[in-house]
Amino acid sequence: MRETCQDRPNYPALIVSCREAAGLSQAELAERAEVSPSTITLWESPTYEGIDLSILQRIARATGTTLSLDFRPQQSVATPASTEALEDISVPPATEPRPAARPARRRRRQRSRAWLTLLDHKVA
Repeated sequence: MRETCQDRPNYPALIVSCREAAGLSQAELAERAEVSPSTITLWESPTYEGIDLSILQRIARATGTTLSLDFRPQQSVATPASTEALEDISVPPATEPRPAARPARRRRRQRSRAWLTLLDHKVA
């Protein structure tokens, strides 16, 4: 078992609180998330370490909540000057147009020799 990190969220407890806030039982959440009730029990277990982003997205959809993920500078690394620099960074929108779709190519049908032979025969 890995050591618990103080910065890492307690995902099982978050899942339990999200489920309870939505007023759902484990069986109801399992039905909405399209998993078995034992899977919900596993996800809510404090010893389970296999929770990933796809599970959190599934829980959010099933409970009608929004999953929010963000990045923040570390307190020990960031200085006031570097924090201001991060706020000034913006990503410009994509200005290049999408490439035009290729024109549809006509595929030449390849017929087998047996099919061509059949076409050559005249039916009496």
